[in-house]
Amino acid sequence: MDEDFWNTSTISCFSFDDQHAETARTIEELGTRLQCFDLDSSRSEETDASELSSFQSPKVAEGGNDISSEHSSQSSNVPSSSEKARQRANFADHRPERNATPEEYAKLQKEFRKTQSKLCVLEQQLYHNKYMMTSHEETIRRIAQGEPYSFCSCRSAVDKVSLLEKAFEFGDGDAICCILLFLESTLAPSAFRQLLLEYSYAAKHYVFMLRQLEDTEKLTETLLLLGQQEELMTVELRKIKMQHDSEAKIRALRKAIGGSIFAGSFAEEQRFLQEQLDLLERQLPVEDADTKAIVQGQGEKFFRFPKSQSLVGLSVLETLEYCCLYHYDLPSNSFASPLSIRAQYKITDRQFGWIVTKALAMQQMWPELQKLMLGKNFFGKQKMKSPISCEQFLRLLSMHGAPSSEMVVYISSLTNGQRKLDLAKKYKCDNIVVEQLVALRDRAALLQYISSLPPNSESAQKAMDALDNPVTFGKKVKVAFFSYRFINRTSDGKTDFAYQQQPERPYFFF
Repeated sequence: MDEDFWNTSTISCFSFDDQHAETARTIEELGTRLQCFDLDSSRSEETDASELSSFQSPKVAEGGNDISSEHSSQSSNVPSSSEKARQRANFADHRPERNATPEEYAKLQKEFRKTQSKLCVLEQQLYHNKYMMTSHEETIRRIAQGEPYSFCSCRSAVDKVSLLEKAFEFGDGDAICCILLFLESTLAPSAFRQLLLEYSYAAKHYVFMLRQLEDTEKLTETLLLLGQQEELMTVELRKIKMQHDSEAKIRALRKAIGGSIFAGSFAEEQRFLQEQLDLLERQLPVEDADTKAIVQGQGEKFFRFPKSQSLVGLSVLETLEYCCLYHYDLPSNSFASPLSIRAQYKITDRQFGWIVTKALAMQQMWPELQKLMLGKNFFGKQKMKSPISCEQFLRLLSMHGAPSSEMVVYISSLTNGQRKLDLAKKYKCDNIVVEQLVALRDRAALLQYISSLPPNSESAQKAMDALDNPVTFGKKVKVAFFSYRFINRTSDGKTDFAYQQQPERPYFFF
């Protein structure tokens, strides 16, 4: 009978190994509880306070090395005998393979006391910060200063609205936004919307917060609720702009144009969106056709001037420049025709002339440029009809390597002699410079300019012939010319007529 008792009994004899295993198990359990301990769960409003009372705090006896467990919970939470037996069995599984030395055991006791003291501090802090009812002012102060806070004291709708009013009086924007998030999560959606309508300052902070969070859906609903049409239009435009896919952007544009946001007073903005939609629908087929031509090795211009970016998404003027560079010869009924783009989007003559000039100069299509930039006056003489200035046009030609003969054509069409002379000197049009100096009969300037010319060049020979001509350059004579003015004089009631000689400014001739 005794043998049956000792073989079947769950009670084991005393052993120091059992004490060590039980101590290690207790410390492990405390460490697990400390890791799971959450001090930041401020949103849990109805936490059961009995969790603290059921937490067990084992302590070390002062008179010896035996460790006992003191239960701080109520008697109803005391584990049953079967649970104690199961715990002892679990402790027995964690027995160390060797006996602990006295130094290791003392170190283990020291760590246990340190863990126990830390647990007591955490329990007190949890009770003070989480379960103690704080005033609204104290809660807002904690939010503003970054301290732990709790909304457990705000359970009714009246308390929550009062907390929001106190936050507005305090004047901290972060506290207001934090309270608004709390109200949004705890109030009914209809009650929260009514609160935004009643408190305009709360609505402003809420809209600002949604902008920072980039929550477009909630922001659109809130602005529509508040009736802020201009802000809502801005949000819709930003949403369209953020679409990177062309098809998605086209769908967003169609939705915005067909919606009620841009109706009424925003008809002008609606027209701009329609033009943007038309431009995208024009760009997509042109881009697809050009990409296909490049893949198939067609289109010489695509290899002479490789594309740096896609056509889709460019502005109207950039699209016009692209089409002038690659599709200048297409008829006006084509999507890629520059004339079609000019007519649809009402591009001015100055804009169109400058963009076409850049594209033709880049391709060095000089005959096409002459047709575009030169015209004839009433007497059949060529003149510039460009909407841009001659200086800008000549600078553009020089930048793209235009020959001197092309420069001569445009400079010769100018009527101002001094302007023609300055531009001819700048772009090395020697024949025009010599002609202008001969026309001005300026011997000194002509002699100085001859020294800068090649000795046997055509321009130098022309200048020498002009200097040797006695008709052009002779003896310098100073002559004063006089003009006469008709004067009406009255003497003794009679009319008398006479001429009075008026000297003019003298000039020189050769």
